[in-house]
Amino acid sequence: MEYYQVVITAWAERSILDIGTYIQDELGNYFAAKSTIKGIRLLISSLHFAPARSHIRDNFYKVHYKKYKIIYCIENKTVIVLDVIYSGRNYFI
Repeated sequence: MEYYQVVITAWAERSILDIGTYIQDELGNYFAAKSTIKGIRLLISSLHFAPARSHIRDNFYKVHYKKYKIIYCIENKTVIVLDVIYSGRNYFI
């Protein structure tokens, strides 16, 4: 079994916090905010094993947590989480 180191970029970390803030402040649901952040972080931490789950293109990958896409790349034995975005956004992925 191969294990990978998982690194979250500052940009992705900011996105995670922004998601939680939006759910808490705009939707008024503190518990859903905590649960969503926890779920995203658990999924990210699971990328240490077999991270090549859903290839987008080139060296980019994504996994889904509820309505959110976790975008990452793999370099050597390191998974680099680049961003976490709302699936409703219209991106190239």
